[in-house]
Amino acid sequence: MRRERLWYALACTGAAALVAAWCWHMVLCLWYPYPLGYGEGVTAFWLQAPAWYPAPASGQWLHNPYPPLGYVLASGLSWLGGHPFLALRVLSVLAALACAALVVRYTWRRCGRWGALIAVALVLGSPLWWHYGVYARVDALGVALSLSTLLLITQARRPWHWVLAGLCAAAAVLVKPVFVAAACTLMWTAWRRGTWRLVFPALLGLPILAFVVGILFSAEGTAWWQHLVVLNRLDWQLGQLVDLLATGLARHALLAAVVVGFLAQQRRHDPWWLYAWLVVVVLILTGGKPGSDGNYLLEAMTLAVFVAVRVAQANPGLRPLLVSAALVQLAMFAPVSEQAVFTASYGQEVVGGGAALTPGADDREVGTILSKELASSPGPVLSDDLGYLLCAGHSPVFQPYQFGQLHRLDRWDDAPLVEQVSNKHFSLVLVRRDDSYLTPSVLAAVQEHYVLRREVGPWLVYATEFSLR
Repeated sequence: MRRERLWYALACTGAAALVAAWCWHMVLCLWYPYPLGYGEGVTAFWLQAPAWYPAPASGQWLHNPYPPLGYVLASGLSWLGGHPFLALRVLSVLAALACAALVVRYTWRRCGRWGALIAVALVLGSPLWWHYGVYARVDALGVALSLSTLLLITQARRPWHWVLAGLCAAAAVLVKPVFVAAACTLMWTAWRRGTWRLVFPALLGLPILAFVVGILFSAEGTAWWQHLVVLNRLDWQLGQLVDLLATGLARHALLAAVVVGFLAQQRRHDPWWLYAWLVVVVLILTGGKPGSDGNYLLEAMTLAVFVAVRVAQANPGLRPLLVSAALVQLAMFAPVSEQAVFTASYGQEVVGGGAALTPGADDREVGTILSKELASSPGPVLSDDLGYLLCAGHSPVFQPYQFGQLHRLDRWDDAPLVEQVSNKHFSLVLVRRDDSYLTPSVLAAVQEHYVLRREVGPWLVYATEFSLR
């Protein structure tokens, strides 16, 4: 008994420390005025673009990867003002807090308040939520809507609960189609219940949101098909999936084991069991797409916490073991500051920056230098990261990652962009030092026709001519 209390005390202490650390991390990231990663520049640009799905323009290679619902919701937070990423980051934080609230509601009655604290820490303490819970992307919102759907399905008492579940499921898909598991679970569960009294309300949300989004698409013209389908078609790669699972699950091993054990059970009438299978299937189908990252694991690892709570409720005798496992998993989540490592450091104005999840003084210094440098240029500017262009007041003309992948698959010809670089069309070019997304031909043209002006952390600034600043 004494050992069991010790495990509980250690787990609760670690959980409280991780939740507090996440809150501080959230504050630092929300007000950080520079991009936390490449993806933030993409979503922030399309949030403030005149048209979300413009027709392809000559001399511009831009791609909007998301349906409009996330942008619509983020637009409602535009009154916050601030830097270009603030509204989308606030939306992600609200989604993360919503997931935490769902975990508390689900866990409190089943495992008590201390169990709820541990469960919340297993969510917010995960490196996945440290990143995407304060990131200017829509993944956190999709997870929150999917989990809301499942809780409404399993605890529905009235028909309007099913209507709300249908709205949440449809909204998750219209935020990002990868979050389709909840909608499929809803339709299957409503059909198995066997009465139109449940089926009709459950499916009512789908046409309602489809109609609203259809109006939005109509206003944007027909180029949305080009953005959401044609430019999104990248080859599935087994190596990409293996890398994703190996790196993402390395710090989530025990949560992953809980999901595997739950899937091995025969629970065909349990919506959670069906949902878990669908989440894993979607992960396998989409995790091999180039560009897939930890965001594709976010839903599965959050689901694992709900599954662990169900196991603890059904097997009270296993609770001491589960608490011990939770303590080990929380220890694996302990935030460790990463050190920036580059292939060379000679000549850099700022050696660090760009490595840790929580931005520090070096990151802020790098962002300040780059933003001022780009803002001083008349433009246009070619950049490996759209976020710094937004900070400097420039409009992007090229999205390096997506079109670099299309070029690798021979679906996009970079010759026009190479010609622009060779003609010194751009006043400045911002390049990542070690992992540039620009195509090899574009990089070669930059190095041939531009001179290296500055080395700032992991970034290289090229100009048409050298000058001292």
